[in-house]
Amino acid sequence: MADPRRRASEQPVFWLPELHARTVILTPSLPDPPTDAIVFDPETWLGTVAELQGADGLHLLLRDGRSTHRLWLPGSPARGTAVDAALSLDVTAPFRAEATLRFWRLLREGQPQAPPILPTQRRARLMASLRAVDGRSEGASYREIAEALFGADRIRDENWKTSSLRDRTIRLVRGGLTLMRGGYRRLLGPRR
Repeated sequence: MADPRRRASEQPVFWLPELHARTVILTPSLPDPPTDAIVFDPETWLGTVAELQGADGLHLLLRDGRSTHRLWLPGSPARGTAVDAALSLDVTAPFRAEATLRFWRLLREGQPQAPPILPTQRRARLMASLRAVDGRSEGASYREIAEALFGADRIRDENWKTSSLRDRTIRLVRGGLTLMRGGYRRLLGPRR
């Protein structure tokens, strides 16, 4: 749903809702919605909106300055129609519920909510894995990758064949390969 020739930072990137567990699914409200119901009118919502009309419905990205809310409407309701959030009770439920609450708070309280973030250690490992697989794909040896990641002095001080840094480097390359081959989707949350 994005142009692969352009960088992600240069265009809105829409994920299929079944792949991104934090997508809020909006549907038209039941008859006689409450008077304080949220209505479908993205132009009045706090933040900037990008839209994509797909065969499966309307995809929206609402950026509020702190995070991006991913919304999907299987149908395209008229502007001003009251909407409800649909929450399937599957493995994605906790993630969608959290995303729905952040979206609701933005519209009700006008306060952008911080997005959930990966723990610092996990982010560092993911970045190291990507750097390691980049080095390997450019023809670098495990030792050269380890020197780039951990410093040449640390590598020089150890017996390379039995070094724990050698084992760690190999694991980082394998982890990077897994991410490259589609494992990055696990970062989006569980799939249905």
